[in-house]
Formats: sequence, C-alpha cells, structure tokens
Amino acid sequence: MEDADFLSVLRSGLKGIEAFIFRNSNVTAKDLAEYNSRRPAFVALQCSPDNEIVRLYHSFKQQGIRQLQQNIDALLAEERPALSNPCL
Repeated sequence: MEDADFLSVLRSGLKGIEAFIFRNSNVTAKDLAEYNSRRPAFVALQCSPDNEIVRLYHSFKQQGIRQLQQNIDALLAEERPALSNPCL
C-alpha cells in the first residue's frame, strides 16, 4: 500500500472528523485553528520511532485503507456530542 493512498484516506477522515466536531459541538473553525497552532511542540515530542502514536499509525496502515475507512465511518455514523478523544 502506498503511503500517499493511505494518507489521502487519513486526511479525508480527518476532514470528516472536523465536520463532525463542528456539527456536534460549539467548537468553531477559529477554535480548532487555535488548538492546532499549539500542537506542533506536542507532536514533536510524540514522534519518536517507538512512540505509541507512531505504533498506532503503523497499526492502522497494516490494517489497510478499507479498514481505516470503515473505522472512520463507524466513528462518525451516529450524531452525538463531540468528545475529546472518546476512543483512545
């Protein structure tokens, strides 16, 4: 599986998650932009080769694009309050 194909599905899923957040919470695009602007330092700390986030990425990639898409679809299938990281 090509990284580009996988990343395309992942990016599409993230856009779907953002849309879900906007529909189901009081979070605005400005709020999300401010939150994301604080993340680079956190992400830099989390991206060592043996970090849990990196292992999770590789686990998703091993499951394949179809399974990733099914997981995202299932996560977003039911309208409910948007919670911070409800599944991890």
